[in-house]
Amino acid sequence: MRTLSLVFRTILLTGLLLAVGSPSYADTRDDDIQELREQIRQLAAKLDALERKQATQAAAPVTTLAGSATVVTATNNPATPQVTLDEKGLRVVSPDKSYALHLGALFQLDGRWFFKPHSVPGIDTFVARRARTVFDGTFEKIYSYKLVPEFGSGSSPTLLDAYVDAAFSDALQLRFGRFKAPVGLELLQTEGMGPFAERSLVTNLVPNRDLGLQVGGSLFGKAVNYTVGVYNGVADGANSSNADFDNDKDVIARVFAQPFDKLKDSILTGFGIGISGSLGREKTASALSSGYKTDGQQTFFRYRSSVLADGDTWRISPQAYYYHGSFEALSDRPLCRLQDRSERVLIVRRFGDEFAGNVSLGSRRELVP
Repeated sequence: MRTLSLVFRTILLTGLLLAVGSPSYADTRDDDIQELREQIRQLAAKLDALERKQATQAAAPVTTLAGSATVVTATNNPATPQVTLDEKGLRVVSPDKSYALHLGALFQLDGRWFFKPHSVPGIDTFVARRARTVFDGTFEKIYSYKLVPEFGSGSSPTLLDAYVDAAFSDALQLRFGRFKAPVGLELLQTEGMGPFAERSLVTNLVPNRDLGLQVGGSLFGKAVNYTVGVYNGVADGANSSNADFDNDKDVIARVFAQPFDKLKDSILTGFGIGISGSLGREKTASALSSGYKTDGQQTFFRYRSSVLADGDTWRISPQAYYYHGSFEALSDRPLCRLQDRSERVLIVRRFGDEFAGNVSLGSRRELVP
């Protein structure tokens, strides 16, 4: 555009010189020359204004709609990151895709009304079951992180997830920090993707979030997923604190297969089956659950204060799910064993035979590998 303006100015000035220097126009009046000069000045000012406007538009971000998402990009500036805002939250990606930042949120309000009379006192109330902000992202392409503070369902804020991943390949991925222990299938599903705000009774029997280091990945074209790791060890349904309560650690392993995942037109595409388990040695009362709770978060069983764990403990959980269209089904069957200080088997728990089915109106689902 600047080249065209220079050419245009040159033509105007050349015409002016020819007009002034030609003998046939030697007697042109001075006011005509001044008028021509003024017109050239006005045209030059308009060209400068147009150039400035185009430069501003090229540098400014352009907002476009991509489906339900609002994408803000810089069309003529490759050094400007891409910003996306949609139902999943706010996402910022660097131009070379090496760095990304995502900001999301989850809020679930629960209403609890209890039939009366009942043996366990319960208050009819609304409760902010979950109120979380989600910070996750990637850096240097192969590393990722996640931070999830919780502001609901408790008297004070807590940190649920805080971990770093290193994805060297599909078959080899490392995770270190505080995250969900890979035992219960239902528990591994993201809270916002479940059909209900509360989990089933099965989650009373499996560890929740724990501190540790795990190795995992997918094999055979992502048909089989494996996870194995070392963790501090927590009680049934419990979350790890910032430190272990004894010197012993738990080993957890899980294998899950989706053998028909590549058959896109088959009714078996959404079928998955696997098994998980944990093995460790726990001590003191901290290794025991503080209480097993109902869907309304009312404690229906707890150990006596005199009971202390001291011995080998293990869990094993066969699991499977099936998704097809709006139908989904999930099964978890955890079996657990714990020992007390007299080396007697304290309890073998198997009220965790779960089979849950659901038909949803939308297509929101999460296949946990």
